[in-house]
Amino acid sequence: MRFQSSGTGLVALTGWRWHLLLSAVDLRLAPGRALRLTFVGGFFNMAVPGSTGGDVVKAWYAARETGAGTRAVLSVLVDRFVGLFGLVLFAGGVLWLARRGTGTEVARVLVLGVTAAVGVGAAVVLHRGVRRALGLSALVRRLPFQGVIEEARAAARLYRTRPLALAAAMAISLFNHGANAAAAWLIAGALGLGVDLGTCLALVPLANLLSAVPLLPGGWGVGELAFAWFFGQVGVPASEAVALSVVFRLATLAVNLPGGVLWALAPVHPGPARIQAEVARDRAPRDGPADGRAPGREAT
Repeated sequence: MRFQSSGTGLVALTGWRWHLLLSAVDLRLAPGRALRLTFVGGFFNMAVPGSTGGDVVKAWYAARETGAGTRAVLSVLVDRFVGLFGLVLFAGGVLWLARRGTGTEVARVLVLGVTAAVGVGAAVVLHRGVRRALGLSALVRRLPFQGVIEEARAAARLYRTRPLALAAAMAISLFNHGANAAAAWLIAGALGLGVDLGTCLALVPLANLLSAVPLLPGGWGVGELAFAWFFGQVGVPASEAVALSVVFRLATLAVNLPGGVLWALAPVHPGPARIQAEVARDRAPRDGPADGRAPGREAT
């Protein structure tokens, strides 16, 4: 019950983070509605198989209710990026402060490499001057997933003049990741694992980062392998690390189950094909301002 209450509070903070990012680009969605859609998105991410993830469902509803499809989709994209980048920053900060010789050397190198790769990749994709200086403009144009790259560029243009909103969203993200790691530490203690809080603060965000790879709903399988590998570096047997991952994931699923109820009670239940088609259509950067001016509403 205590985990359920704490988990609900973290989902509420996640919903507030998305609400801040929506408001930053002049989209009006009530905080309560943003929270309900966050629960629905979490349910789809954790429990529903298939390619229609929670972010897509959130973007569809937000686009319909705000009347600004592109900006709604981009707000979800930025919300996801803030969450994932917060994972790397949080784990990197904890590992930087960790004592040498605590079994986290491999994780420290991995975080450093991921951070450097993300920074270089973002600079190449988003900054035209960097691409020209490195002679990579033609190469970037030949990369796959051009739609995703264009979304990232549009999001960067859209939020460039909203630094306070991004800073607040990042602060919420860092707090959430710390609380999630602390929850995993409490579960580890209940399972009788000899893992200290500092180790969980460093390793759980890394395992969750790998779990975000969209191979299976909720990161099942990938997360268990990640927990086994990372916690194996500090002497935890693989079977016990996998048990920790499964219990932690089941507890997280229980926290997001209200999203399934909210989805069932919704008056409109579009099919997955319709959601994906309409969100893909809204990804074209039609209503996102490139110069940071307040955009107007569009009909979708």
